[in-house]
Parts: sequence; C-alpha cells; structure tokens
Amino acid sequence: MVREDGYQQLKSQLPPASRRGFILIDPPYELKTDYQAVVKGIQEGYKRFATGVYALWYPVVLRQQIKRMLKDLEATGIRNILQIELAICRAAIAMA
Repeated sequence: MVREDGYQQLKSQLPPASRRGFILIDPPYELKTDYQAVVKGIQEGYKRFATGVYALWYPVVLRQQIKRMLKDLEATGIRNILQIELAICRAAIAMA
C-alpha cells in the first residue's frame, strides 16, 4: 500500500507500462475544494493516460456540489463520461 498524495500519484505513476489500467479515485471530501481538486486530478491523469478507465467515488450529500463537479468534468473535454449512482432507500434497509 502506498501512503502518498493520490493526486501526485496520478502525475508520477501514469501512464503504466502496459498502457492499460483502471484508476479508482476516492477522495476524503472533507473540504468543499475536494470536489474541484478531483476534477483537476482526473484531467491531469487523462492528459497522461487517455486510454485508462477512471472511476470516481463521491458521496451524494449536497446535490449542487455534485452537479457542479459533473459540469466541470464535462468542461474538461473528456468524452465518454458515464455517471452511475447507487441510492439505498431507508425503507428498503428497514425491510432487510
């Protein structure tokens, strides 16, 4: 396990020698600026490794922040962005 800044790892470890890869990004989202930082990080990673698959985990706490982050991601010019969200209803949890 590497315990370093993930955004620095995007810069230093990409592209991999195999030219194939899956990058999972899971920021802490403790600061509101984390939403902008992740967009910048993905953009930097994409510049180095455009054939990679990037998966971004984010909590849906404030929908406006998510909308802004997705708009910013689209503005990077990266094509083929797929957004999938999983929401678990409290009623479904109570029935389980």
